[in-house]
Amino acid sequence: TVLYMSPQALQGAPPRKLDDIWSIGVVMYILLTRNFLFSGSEDEYRRRVSANTLKQYLAARLDDVTASPEAVDLVRRLLAPEPLDRISAEEALRHPFLHQDGRSGEEERVPQTCCSGFPFRMVLATTKARLEDYFLSHMI
Repeated sequence: TVLYMSPQALQGAPPRKLDDIWSIGVVMYILLTRNFLFSGSEDEYRRRVSANTLKQYLAARLDDVTASPEAVDLVRRLLAPEPLDRISAEEALRHPFLHQDGRSGEEERVPQTCCSGFPFRMVLATTKARLEDYFLSHMI
């Protein structure tokens, strides 16, 4: 859907692998925050892209993420508005977030909600494995 499209894809540019990297960033943001990046509004996203305010908006949203610094850094690099600034699949595979020993304390940083019994550590571990698989498949 539109909410997962890179700014370039939204503007009609031909598809690129870096568009997929953006989409992974959106999914990772949702997993870490349990919120849509653009409040679930396609119109809001289109307005931000067309008004060139996307970079400032993303910076403010990422400053509010309460997750490990490594996780936030990876999401920030996945969601770089300019494709040439966006992390590549190869770089993402080497990112410290994917090489943590699993003791970074993500579960302590998860806000208390109705879902507080949900095994987020397991979801994060599974997400890391899937990200690695995805990045490896896009290195070809």
